[in-house]
Amino acid sequence: MIDYTLAYTGHTSLHYAGHSQGTTSFFVMASTRPDYNKKIRSMHALAPVAFMSNLRSPFVRAFAPFVNQLEWIMSMLGVNEFLPSNEMMILGGQRLCEDESPFQEVCANVLFLIGGFNSPQLNRTMIPALLENAPAGASVNQLVHYAQGYNSGRFRQYDFGLTLNLIRYGSVRPPDYPLHRVTAPVALHFSDNDWLAAVSDVRELHSHLSNSIGLFRVSDPRWNHLDFVWGIDANTFLYERVISFMDRFN
Repeated sequence: MIDYTLAYTGHTSLHYAGHSQGTTSFFVMASTRPDYNKKIRSMHALAPVAFMSNLRSPFVRAFAPFVNQLEWIMSMLGVNEFLPSNEMMILGGQRLCEDESPFQEVCANVLFLIGGFNSPQLNRTMIPALLENAPAGASVNQLVHYAQGYNSGRFRQYDFGLTLNLIRYGSVRPPDYPLHRVTAPVALHFSDNDWLAAVSDVRELHSHLSNSIGLFRVSDPRWNHLDFVWGIDANTFLYERVISFMDRFN
């Protein structure tokens, strides 16, 4: 995508803004493919997810201890995707979560249990549209990888088990991602009420980056993981600051 955008526009570098999983992807790319760092003018990590040992989301905390069993069951069933975004889920979200539905508050609480509670920033009329896109479908291995990160407290490559790790990595444990190789300027935008990107985990990530612009807290103390994208006042609390940083690096 980066190469396509640069080829299409004729530019040699771009600004990267990622949220949650989009930040994880960036840190994997920039640490394992360091040649891409020169193509990034600035990277803005919204609710960055790399280290995860202090997250508070009950969904993840309940799922993580059983990750090996779940991986085995899914494999036996031939299921490779978790929460596929299909028409039935979209229709169910629309019917159950629309303004006239008595279940709309249940829908809101499902979202809050994932990323933290902040009722004033959630436009409830938008919930059906939000649920058309989130939780989005993901591979089982992708979710297993996140659970492994929570269990280990490290930002490292996929754990295939002792034997396959030896074959793939030459060691019984998967190697950490070499974050010191991330040389692009990185701004870490975080919040106190984010149940997936805990403040202490974001600070841990910051300590591993060699060219961090800094840590930038959203001033709303109730700002949650999903507000970075869907918050009613996201422009005021966050986007204006991100754009001003981008202007500095143009």
